[in-house]
Amino acid sequence: MSWLEKMQQTKLALVENPRLQIVFSSCTPAPETFIDLLRDRYPFLPETYLLFLKQTDGADICMFVLAGSGESSFPSIETLIKRWKPNLGSGPILPIGEDPSGDCIAIIKDGSVVAIDYTIDSTDEATYLADSFDDFLDNVLMGNKYPSLFPGGLTPHHENEWTHFLREKGWLGSV
Repeated sequence: MSWLEKMQQTKLALVENPRLQIVFSSCTPAPETFIDLLRDRYPFLPETYLLFLKQTDGADICMFVLAGSGESSFPSIETLIKRWKPNLGSGPILPIGEDPSGDCIAIIKDGSVVAIDYTIDSTDEATYLADSFDDFLDNVLMGNKYPSLFPGGLTPHHENEWTHFLREKGWLGSV
């Protein structure tokens, strides 16, 4: 099942399980003009990331906040660019969000997704999260690689509405 199908199922589940709103939120699509602007300025961006923005102008998936145009309730990518500029280095990179600890989540030229700590000043020191944006959403945030986000792996201490939902859907194995 793709991340797109998982997003759709999650949005539908919000109706039956309002507690899921604690750990998941999305909104209306980003403006097409914004998506076109990103495509022009950052030609290395994968089409699947742009498709994500066509679905929702940002999202919060268990405190991993993915930015958008700034016209929704989610932070703008422009704000992230300004905030993270000293840490991004000179290579092709686009900050797309922040994790629960405040680190930058970015897509780099080869399409992989990395986390950049505020203490580093080069993507060479970034923490690898996924091979692609597809992998990041489908497997890391919404699948079996979710435990990789926790040093030492996912423990019962990390259980919350999100992990329960992932397990209920069969997208995450047992601890």
